[in-house]
Amino acid sequence: MRRETLSLFIILYFLVGCNRPSKEYYSALDKQEIYFSSFTEEDDDVFWTGNDGLQRAQISNGEYYFESLEGNGRYNAPLFSIEPTDDFEIEISVSGSEDDLIVYYGMVIGQLKKDSSFIEFKINNSGSFLIDSNYPIIEGRFENINFKTFKKLTVRKLGNDFRFFINEELKYSYPMDELINVRTGPLVYKNSSIWVDFVRINKIKKPL
Repeated sequence: MRRETLSLFIILYFLVGCNRPSKEYYSALDKQEIYFSSFTEEDDDVFWTGNDGLQRAQISNGEYYFESLEGNGRYNAPLFSIEPTDDFEIEISVSGSEDDLIVYYGMVIGQLKKDSSFIEFKINNSGSFLIDSNYPIIEGRFENINFKTFKKLTVRKLGNDFRFFINEELKYSYPMDELINVRTGPLVYKNSSIWVDFVRINKIKKPL
């Protein structure tokens, strides 16, 4: 019995490992770009900049900097012109503070309100990721981490299926209820900060 269990585990391991989605899988879809910013301009009419005593944001040297100034997490998620029923993909390239390995940072989609539909996709500099909604969904690890570089987070919606990528590698797939609206942007924990290299939003074209 023990030998049969071990054999089954080995078979499953190779099936999963050998069928890991490739870079070609990531880029195979037909997409229409809805929004892109690499923050090369000092003024941006989409993402908020300023300092209201609770949060601070600025654009400098081709990066968007966003910081929580008090004891609550903060997010900056403008509304984009995508219908919640559309298939879409959101990419955001982010980096956190080099001084902290465990604090999480990342992106939000939807509106962070109780009993509302939203997704948080977060990583930290020690190589962990979290996916949350009104409840925890999954906690995992990702490899080849270099906390001094930007990491690309992607959330792809196909029907009711949401797929989560880190540096174009699929980490998790999860069915979710339809979002009320498509707001998205950077997310930080209390008294922490995030740097954003670019934000790209694509509408995924449905096959004829």
